[in-house]
Amino acid sequence: MEYTISYEKKALEKVAKNLLAEGIEIPFIAKVTGLSEDEVERLKQELEKH
Repeated sequence: MEYTISYEKKALEKVAKNLLAEGIEIPFIAKVTGLSEDEVERLKQELEKH
């Protein structure tokens, strides 16, 4: 069960990163993925480092 949750979260994070790359706003990404705005902000910072 934990593996499923982990894979689901990784998939959602990948979707969030793709949406961020397209310039979509953080609150919208959080709403559609179920991730928190803080999690999405962290992903955005990761993208900006690369």
